[in-house]
Amino acid sequence: MTLKDWAIKYNLKEEKPSREEIADLLKLVDQKLEDCRIVAETSVSADHYHTTVYEAALPCAAAPLRAEGYRIPSASNGGHSLLFQALTFTVDKKLKYSDPLQEARKLRNQTVYTSIVSLNKPDISKLLTTVRELRGDVEKWLRKEHPELFPQVD
Repeated sequence: MTLKDWAIKYNLKEEKPSREEIADLLKLVDQKLEDCRIVAETSVSADHYHTTVYEAALPCAAAPLRAEGYRIPSASNGGHSLLFQALTFTVDKKLKYSDPLQEARKLRNQTVYTSIVSLNKPDISKLLTTVRELRGDVEKWLRKEHPELFPQVD
């Protein structure tokens, strides 16, 4: 299945990406990763730490999808799951990121909506490492596949 076929199947919106939007997504990832570093050094709950790391993954996963010209509709059920699935058509063809991010999504949903989950900081720190690696791979992928969209350094 191609990304286009997958996008049609899940009713993704086609929308031309812009360099500014990609720059904003990457800036947001970096800001959220800095927040993760700060949160990791505090005594916040593991649930909050996990949510902070998880939220850093979202704009990181959105950047390649947007670069390919697709957007998940805001009213879409399972939008986060779709973002992580979309990685398999771009940055994550070897499935390094999508499985851990899907697992993180399930844990986040459980902690936010239904119950307390037994999370521990070492596992969350491992997830943070995964998100940081994804950030680097997204940048490499953008430079290779969509250099016209890669933010220019001022």
